Amino acid sequence: MAIISHQIGKALCDALQLPKQTRSFVLRVEAGNVVTVECEYYPEGEFVTALAEYELVRRPEVKVAPPAIHFDAWMRERTDAAHAAYMARHKRGGQAYPQNSIVELARYFSVPLEGIR
Repeated sequence: MAIISHQIGKALCDALQLPKQTRSFVLRVEAGNVVTVECEYYPEGEFVTALAEYELVRRPEVKVAPPAIHFDAWMRERTDAAHAAYMARHKRGGQAYPQNSIVELARYFSVPLEGIR
């Protein structure tokens, strides 16, 4: 099946971003080489033809930066999460350390009672 230039010519010119008054172009594709386009066109406002040669290169991928976050809001989030974790931890096990007397503290830390009193 043959494709005639007027069937895909405009679409290719648009895709390759060639000048509007393109007369003809040659698309060269070789394995291991850069793709080149040789374009013959009429410069705007003139009746002479011009010849231009292009090399196709990949366009860099546009990366979108993550949305900016306000530092105070971020810090408040972190503080609230840390506080909630602290409260949950201490709600489960009661107090972290015995606070009634020196004797209970000594027992908790396995310290001999002789030297404390």
